[in-house]
Amino acid sequence: MFLALKHLVSTVGWFYILDYCSLPADPGPCRGAFEKWFWDAPAQLCNIFVYGGCAGNGNMFESWRECNNKCNKGSKPGGIIAW
Repeated sequence: MFLALKHLVSTVGWFYILDYCSLPADPGPCRGAFEKWFWDAPAQLCNIFVYGGCAGNGNMFESWRECNNKCNKGSKPGGIIAW
């Protein structure tokens, strides 16, 4: 039983790590206002959202570069970022 549970937890944990980029932006229940980046799966790019400061989910990054590196499967190194 213990080994089966350990396997389930490790499998679910592994699946979560692969799937966090498909989650929607989640500002969480708190009322702060922190600029964060998330992978917008339908648009296939990183966008800014306002994070409240607590809870949220794994689709939250400090920078565009971090978001793009972790979630953009089609990104190419050495690209130019245009603002």
